[in-house]
Amino acid sequence: MGSRYFDAVLHLDKMNLVRRMRFYETARDLGVYHGQMPILFYLLDHNGCTQKDIAEELMVTPASIAISTKRMQKSGLIDKQVRESNLRENIVTITDKGKKLVEEWREAMKALDAKQFSGFSDDEIDLLVSMIDRLTINLEGDSDTGRDRMRELKKKVSEAERKMSSGQ
Repeated sequence: MGSRYFDAVLHLDKMNLVRRMRFYETARDLGVYHGQMPILFYLLDHNGCTQKDIAEELMVTPASIAISTKRMQKSGLIDKQVRESNLRENIVTITDKGKKLVEEWREAMKALDAKQFSGFSDDEIDLLVSMIDRLTINLEGDSDTGRDRMRELKKKVSEAERKMSSGQ
C-alpha cells in the first residue's frame, strides 16, 4: 500500500509543479515578477498602506518588500510616498496600470483554471476538493487546531473566489 501512497503523492507534486510553471510563465508573459502579484492583490483592498503592512501580511521581510516595490514603482504599477508624519514610512498605492495588470492576471488565471479542469463535471470537482481537504486535515492532524486551520483556509479561499468572481 505504501507505493500507492507514493505514486499518488508524485502525481500531486507533478500537477503542482506544472501549475506553478504555468503561473511563472503567465507572470513572465505579462511582464511582471510572480512575487509582485500578491503585493498588487493586497493593495487592492489596502491601498495606501505601508510597506511594513505588506511585509507582515505576506510574511516576508520588509527588505524584500522594499526591493519589490522599488521595481514595481519603476514599472509604474505602484506609487510610493514618504509619510509626512514619519519619514521612515512609505505609503504604497496601486496605479491604474497596476489595476489593469491585476485584471489581466485574473483573466489569465481563469483561463488556466478552465484548461486544468476541462472535462470535469461539477460533481467531480466537488469530490476532488473534498479529497484534497481530507488529505490536508490528515497532514494537520486530528486536532482541533488542524480543523481550525482548515476552516480558516477555506474561509480565505472562499473570500478570494468571491473577489475573483466579482472582479474586485
